[in-house]
Amino acid sequence: MATQASLDQIQNLYIAFYGRPADAAGQTYWADELEAANGDLSAIINAFASSEEYQRNYGDLEAAELVNALYQQILGRDAEQEGLDFYVAELAAGTITEGEIALAILNGAQGDDTAVLENRKAVADAFTAEVEAAGKAYGEEQEAAAKAIIAAVDANTDVANVNVAGTVAGFPDATDTGTPGVEGETFQLTDGREGSGRDVLTGTDNDDTFLGLVGQNSEGAVANAFSTGDWIDGGAGRDTVKASLINDNEVGEAPSNNQAPRPITENVEEVYIEALEAVTLDATRMEGVEEFWSDFSRGDMTFTGVNLRGDNVDITKDVTFGIKDTMHDTDFTALFDSLSLTREASNPSNSQLLVRIADVSTETPDAPLTNVNLNLSFNLGGTTISLEDVQSTDGSYAGLVEAIQNALALEGYANLTVELSTPYSDVTVAGNTVTLPFVAQEILITDPAGNAFDSVNFTQSAIESVADGFLVAGNAQPVDPSETSNLIESNLVLDNAGNGSLAGDVVIGGMSNSDLGVERFNVAVDRDSKINSLNTTNNALQEIHIGSMGVNGDLYIGGTQAELNEIDANAFAGENLSLGEESEVVNLDFLDASGTAANITFEADYNGNNRNSSEQGFVINTGSGNDTITASVDGTSTSGSTLTSLTVSSTGGNNTVTLSDTDTAGLQGVAEVNSATVTLGAGNDTVTGGALNLTANTGAGDDVIYAENTGAKTIATVNAGVWSTAAGDTVMGTAANVGADELLYGRDVRVTLSLPSNVGTTPTTNIADSFVDGLEAVASITASNGYLTTERDLYEAVAKAINEDAVLSKLASAAVDSNGHLTVTYQIDGLSVVAENVVQFEVLGDWADLSAAAQNNIVDALKSEYSDSSIDATDAANGYDAADATAGNVAVSTAGTDSLVNGGTNTVNAGLGNDVIVLSSDDTTVDTVVFDGQFGTNTIVHFDASNDVLDFSAWLNNTLSASGSVESQVRVTGTAVDLTAGTGAFGENQVAVTTFTVLDGAATAALAFNTLSADQVKAALNEAGGFTSTAGNVDGTTQQSILMVENVDNLGEYKVFQVASDEAAGDNFTTVTLVGTVDFGETVTAVDANIL
Repeated sequence: MATQASLDQIQNLYIAFYGRPADAAGQTYWADELEAANGDLSAIINAFASSEEYQRNYGDLEAAELVNALYQQILGRDAEQEGLDFYVAELAAGTITEGEIALAILNGAQGDDTAVLENRKAVADAFTAEVEAAGKAYGEEQEAAAKAIIAAVDANTDVANVNVAGTVAGFPDATDTGTPGVEGETFQLTDGREGSGRDVLTGTDNDDTFLGLVGQNSEGAVANAFSTGDWIDGGAGRDTVKASLINDNEVGEAPSNNQAPRPITENVEEVYIEALEAVTLDATRMEGVEEFWSDFSRGDMTFTGVNLRGDNVDITKDVTFGIKDTMHDTDFTALFDSLSLTREASNPSNSQLLVRIADVSTETPDAPLTNVNLNLSFNLGGTTISLEDVQSTDGSYAGLVEAIQNALALEGYANLTVELSTPYSDVTVAGNTVTLPFVAQEILITDPAGNAFDSVNFTQSAIESVADGFLVAGNAQPVDPSETSNLIESNLVLDNAGNGSLAGDVVIGGMSNSDLGVERFNVAVDRDSKINSLNTTNNALQEIHIGSMGVNGDLYIGGTQAELNEIDANAFAGENLSLGEESEVVNLDFLDASGTAANITFEADYNGNNRNSSEQGFVINTGSGNDTITASVDGTSTSGSTLTSLTVSSTGGNNTVTLSDTDTAGLQGVAEVNSATVTLGAGNDTVTGGALNLTANTGAGDDVIYAENTGAKTIATVNAGVWSTAAGDTVMGTAANVGADELLYGRDVRVTLSLPSNVGTTPTTNIADSFVDGLEAVASITASNGYLTTERDLYEAVAKAINEDAVLSKLASAAVDSNGHLTVTYQIDGLSVVAENVVQFEVLGDWADLSAAAQNNIVDALKSEYSDSSIDATDAANGYDAADATAGNVAVSTAGTDSLVNGGTNTVNAGLGNDVIVLSSDDTTVDTVVFDGQFGTNTIVHFDASNDVLDFSAWLNNTLSASGSVESQVRVTGTAVDLTAGTGAFGENQVAVTTFTVLDGAATAALAFNTLSADQVKAALNEAGGFTSTAGNVDGTTQQSILMVENVDNLGEYKVFQVASDEAAGDNFTTVTLVGTVDFGETVTAVDANIL
């Protein structure tokens, strides 16, 4: 018998690997194994890590995601960065297994982590014991509740008050699962080769198979074996028909013979048809069939007359349809008779509780519930449940769902389901309709057991005081039974549908005599599958739920019905999910895929015309995969009061979000009307706002944001022979004229890309000028033939500099064609004029930079090329150093234009990382760049000092307080101070702009811009006779300022520092923090209006 110590170790392993308590049988088994191994856990932890449950939940996670998932399960937190980096590196190197990581985290718990683990272990022990004592089932269907109760436990949880028994009581009683089916006999159907061709077959009590393959009948015709006139009684067991079909309806000349096969079956649960051409099977007399499959079909497959006759099928979702190993462009249609489109009985009265909460006064619309605290109590089945101080885990609605789940789990109600429901964008406050600055979502709490919710009490409060008052619209109430009726559901299994190509259209619904259709599809994907579309009859479809099974393959659905309420892909475990690439998904209220790690491709069209005001807010939520979302947004409500809007959020991954407004596409001077909010997690993201009012928060990572980018794009070209002619020749040896383009071996080229709309309105005005106007990149010139180069080699290096640079490649692309012409195509809009030199390139490097061997090789190559042995190193050096005298230019051949949009607002917060931010090129649009934390190097294009704003309010938080109360505090307005001409004073909530020359002049020790540190800046600021702080007039004793220092050797590049000083005037700068670096491509003159 296993010792308690072994049982304890195994319980901890269940928590670590599965995030749930052990079942008693499993705990005992593995504890015995542990003791048999003399306490060696090696084999056990690797067995856990390779188990089906572990792989199902975590097998597709990247290394960093896996490590954080293990930390969350064991300690309730993400890994600290050092630990995360260590485990990821060790896993990549193969020096540690996934199982060993979990064990190391378990064994390394200290401090509060120890308390978390001990509390979770105590709750898990109580859970395991309760399940065993109560005789309850504890399988995969109960895993979610078990994991929820563990996830809700932290270091401060009073384990004695965790209602484990309440959760377990909701589990079904354990029952004998019986024995698996016994293989029966195989029966062969005939096709007229013998006798009449009519088969009457009765199966055994076991699992029988009835085969009906197409063959040649006695009349010499190829015919179906499974056909009209066949009668099959499968008997007991689970029985299957496997048949191939052709369209042999033409047998006989009378039109009445032209009918689909209509066999009679009873007690046959599964039917697999291989359609050898477009065929129809009339299933009217096929009773009790639970599964209809198109299997290896190369033609369209249609099932008609699908019915619910038979004791084993009661409602529509008792019948499953499958598509397996079908060929390209094969359609699948399944049509129920009019009496068989039925839904499950409605839930008992008030078996759901609807929660609505919206903070109208929020200052953080990207995380609208950040300041909301909820108290919720209700009676459920005669028991009062109280949830106090419930707060969203991250300020989002998904975070509030998680918080409610955790609170319910601690109260013993982990079996209740909590999920996001209908989005909305309008609320009523004091009798007035208010449009929210974000899209809210209803939250639905459901009791699967159907117990009634009543006696509901709901209150909310602000976590932090709000200066202008806390204004919230919220309530919780039982849902009327008519609103919670179940939908007509149908199940669809896709297993290699399309066979690596694109299968056809899938339609499951009612026959022509029915005005109904399927309202919800439950799609399960085994091997990779692609279908052209998924629809039902009579436009009845409301929801699609997508999950995985078997090998968790990819899924491609080219299109589906418009106006769906929801597509839920949280249970999808495949690597890739594509929706709408063949035909855009139109007006889908809610794409809910935040729970999947799949890479999602989603193409959508949102048009709110002819919809109510409350139906104008659309939502896309995705998970941690690398997602590609393309959507157009336009329209307004029927009343004209509410504009269509879109909210896109993702928990992580490298995402691409491309938005547009089809109403304004291609129209010059149209104002931005509709809006979109994009909130993305860590990853390298790309966001394009189009003609929408965009609010983008892209989180950590190297992101690219094109706030609008609707104008025409500049194209610039330089032809072959232009640079080589301008650079000229050098006479070498006796008479050789050596071109400068031949002497580029071992050199670099520096490319300066000017930014359209920063250039002038006439040629040669404000052309690209390295380190003055534009952005620079450098690339090596590679000789295509030995040690002598060509002009083409130079042009190829220019293209490489643009295409491979982390910044320039986001603004333009370059290529050299077969004729040797270099073309630069801008990816950003902006005004340009034909013949302007918007790209400059300069050859770098001298003869003296080359090694002696390289010099000798070049001289030898010249002698050989020109058959002149008198060419020497002096000749080569003179020609080589002369080759950099001529800068090349690429001039505009096709002019670009500013944004087509006229007016509007965009707000961009690129988060931590080296980001590229392209603002609107329209000078009437107000663009705001938010800096609420540290960042790397941000490149900002199209910053317009007449309208655009730099928001440093997170760093500039000085307030005034006339009465001393928090509620009356008013933030000091941000202002700008120009200190580019010399040192001066700055103070509370001011952004001071100076140059490196001025700062260096104020410092005692010589400084260098590239290595300029916060400590060096602090010392320079506090030198006597230079910079000073103004006398403060703030609440508190510290003034907060921003200092922007321009690089005089690369104009437009600024290092940004937060500077703190005390209230007294003088050299009283106390702390300096490097915030990041910003490169505008040219000098920016900031005024008060540019600062927030």
